[in-house]
Amino acid sequence: MFDYTKLESLDLSNQDDLKKLIGAIKFQMGKFNLFKNPWDSQDAGKKKTQFMKSPHQFLTLSTDFPSVDHETILKHYETPPIPDTGWLLAFKFKDMTGIRKSGVKLKTIKDGLTFEKIPKGGKVRYFGFEGTEIVLSFQRYGTGLKLDADIFEDGEWLSLEEAIELYRGKHAKLYPEIAYGLMEAISTDFDILFEPPSPTSLPESHENYQLIRIIQTLNKAGLELKEYAHQKGYEVPFIPVFCPGALFNKVKAAIKLHYLNGDTAFRSNYNFIPVETMYFKNTDSVYPCIPYNKTGGAQKLNLKLFDRFDSDSYSFKIPGWLRFVMWIGDQGQFRRCKLTD
Repeated sequence: MFDYTKLESLDLSNQDDLKKLIGAIKFQMGKFNLFKNPWDSQDAGKKKTQFMKSPHQFLTLSTDFPSVDHETILKHYETPPIPDTGWLLAFKFKDMTGIRKSGVKLKTIKDGLTFEKIPKGGKVRYFGFEGTEIVLSFQRYGTGLKLDADIFEDGEWLSLEEAIELYRGKHAKLYPEIAYGLMEAISTDFDILFEPPSPTSLPESHENYQLIRIIQTLNKAGLELKEYAHQKGYEVPFIPVFCPGALFNKVKAAIKLHYLNGDTAFRSNYNFIPVETMYFKNTDSVYPCIPYNKTGGAQKLNLKLFDRFDSDSYSFKIPGWLRFVMWIGDQGQFRRCKLTD
C-alpha cells in the first residue's frame, strides 16, 4: 500500500511532509469505489476483475513491504475478504453527486397508455400520467478514524495499513447491510411456504427429496414474479435468488436439477441466478426478485474525508461523511421463500 522507504524518509515535524502523509492515508481510505457495478454489460469482465481486486490488490506485491516483514505480512493478507456485491443484481443505482437535490422522487404511475390500430387519416390519442409521489431524503452516514501520533513516530506502518483496511471494510459493509435489511423487511404478504413434494408419496429418503421441494418452491415464486412483471410492465431478464450461506449450495444444486419421475420433469423453469450472502439474519428463507425497476439507490455525496490533529489526545482524527439512499419502491418485486417446514 505504501512505499516504506519513502515513509521512513519523511520528517513529520515538517508540515509539508506531514500533509503528504495524511493526504496519502486519506487517498487510501477513500480509494474503494463501491458504485462500479461489476455486472455492467459494458466491459463487464474488466470491471468485475477491477472491483474484486480493489482495495486488496495494493497489498499483494512483496516490494510494497520491508524485507524483514515479507513473510508475516504476505501470509496475513493471503486471503483478504471480498466485499459482498451481489445485491447490485437487484438494486439499480444513480449517481446524483452533481445534482442539487435533497432526495429522490419516486412516482407510482397509473396510466391508460395503449397502442391502437389507427385507420388511414386517423390521429393518435395522447395519454397523460397520474399517480402518487414519494420523496426519499438522502441519509447521512459517517464515522471517523483516530490514529495515535505514536504510529507515525514509531513507524508502525503495518498497524496503519490494518486501520485503513478496517475503515474501508466498514465502508463497504454499509451498503449490503442496508440492501439485505430492506429485503428482509418486505411484508409477509409476499411469503411463499415450502412446497410439499410432488408426488406427495415421495419419501424423505429419496436422494432428491429436498432439491425437488426447493425447485418447486422457486418455480412457484418465479411464476408469481413473471405474472406480476407482466401486470406492471416490468422487464425480467433474470431472477436473482438471494440466499443465506446455509442455503446457497442447496439452492444452487436445485436450480441445476433435472429429474424425471415418470412423465413429470423437475427442473428450473426460469433463469434463476443464486447469490450468496452472509448478511441475512434469518437463515431459513431465500429472496428471489424482479431486478431493478423500482428497486434502487442514489448517491448524493461520495465518501468525503477531513483531518485534524487533536493535541488533547495526541492523535490525528480523520472523519468521513457520505450521503445516499436505498429503496424497494415496490415490494411485489420480491418473494420470501421459506425452505423449511
